[in-house]
Amino acid sequence: MQLMKPAISCIRQDSFAIGCEAMELLKDKLGTSYNSEPSPKVKTIATQLIIRDSF
Repeated sequence: MQLMKPAISCIRQDSFAIGCEAMELLKDKLGTSYNSEPSPKVKTIATQLIIRDSF
């Protein structure tokens, strides 16, 4: 189904992998007692560029 003309390019993200990583980070955070605020963690999940007619 095409909603836009020309079809716009987009980025496909693996929402299941994003959810799994978020759950792992939450489990780690809940399972650890901190005396101070922990440093932020960054996780990278691969994406896919979908080139359509807008380029």
